[in-house]
Amino acid sequence: MSKIYDDIFRTLCEKNTRLLIPVINEVFSTNYKITEETELLSGEHHILSESGQNGIGEIITDSLIKLAGKIYHIECQSNPDGTIILRMAEYDFHIALEKGHQIK
Repeated sequence: MSKIYDDIFRTLCEKNTRLLIPVINEVFSTNYKITEETELLSGEHHILSESGQNGIGEIITDSLIKLAGKIYHIECQSNPDGTIILRMAEYDFHIALEKGHQIK
């Protein structure tokens, strides 16, 4: 069921990327204008994995947005299972290795 919510959130981010700006302003105490240039980055990231084919696996983030030269990663979790903080750390580690940017 959570896959459905992930897909809906990703679609909302894709179709309305600028609407993430107020969320980013609230969560990160920033003051970006709604007219700020944004770029929705790919949420698919390839990682080394023992279980993946040829040792390569994949993680998919809900949203990764470039705003004013910084990259922001936002996840939406429908079930409070206690794993979000670990997944965010894992995702951000791989994103930082891949993108070479500071993650906020």
